[in-house]
Amino acid sequence: MQSENGGAEEYVRAVEAELGELHWRKQQEIEAASMVMQQQRMRRGGGEREAVVMTDENGEPLTPTSAWRAAERLAKMAMVKKSMNRVSDLHGFENARF
Repeated sequence: MQSENGGAEEYVRAVEAELGELHWRKQQEIEAASMVMQQQRMRRGGGEREAVVMTDENGEPLTPTSAWRAAERLAKMAMVKKSMNRVSDLHGFENARF
């Protein structure tokens, strides 16, 4: 019974040590990320407020014009898919005589 209890305690200590190491690594990552952000702010010219710029799949900034183009592309794709569905619905009627 003592050996089982000792093994369990050893296992718990190992898990706690690993958990502590994970917390330490997470803290290190957070500190590194905050330092990088601070350096970027300094390069941009001081304590200016950062502007969030959203980009599309090509990496270009989203503007009303680019949003309009994306909507047009989606509409064209929807029309093509709709016409393809119509064609596939008629599959098998190529040689039919009415």
